[in-house]
Amino acid sequence: MKTAKKILFFVALSLISCCFIVWWIERPKQLMQRFVGHLSKERYDEAAQMLANPCKISVDSDGGLIIIDHSGVTMAVPKARLPFLAGGGASSRQSSFSMTAIQGSVDGNIPPPVVTIYLSIKSGKVIIDEVCNRSHFIFEPQNSSSKIGPSDRS
Repeated sequence: MKTAKKILFFVALSLISCCFIVWWIERPKQLMQRFVGHLSKERYDEAAQMLANPCKISVDSDGGLIIIDHSGVTMAVPKARLPFLAGGGASSRQSSFSMTAIQGSVDGNIPPPVVTIYLSIKSGKVIIDEVCNRSHFIFEPQNSSSKIGPSDRS
C-alpha cells in the first residue's frame, strides 16, 4: 500500500510539474497575444497596464496615441493610422513581435507616417523595444493573404 501511495504521489508531482513547465513556456506567447488584441481593438488603457516601465502608451487630445519606448523615444501616432495591426517588418533589435499602424492605404501604398513598434516580453511585462517611423510602406498581395513589408526604414 505504501508503494502505491508513493507511485501516485510521484505521478501527481510529475503532472503538476509538466503543467507548470507548459504554462511557463506558453506564458510570453499568451501575454503578447493579449497585448496585440488590446492594441488592435483600440483598448489602449488595458494595453498600457501590460507595459514595463518606462514604456508608455497614452491617448492624446486628438484621439491619436503617444508611444514611449524603453529608451525614452517618444512618437505620436495620428488617429487616422489607428488601430495597430500585427506584423510590419524586422527590427534591428531582438524583438519578439512587431505591430504597425498602417490604416489609410491608397492602392496598397500607405503615405507617411507609418509607425511600427517592436515588442518583447520580460518578467511578465511587455517592453516596447523600439518605436520607429517609416517613410514608405507597401502592401504586396500574395495568393489569398497579404504580405506586409517595409520598403524603407528610418
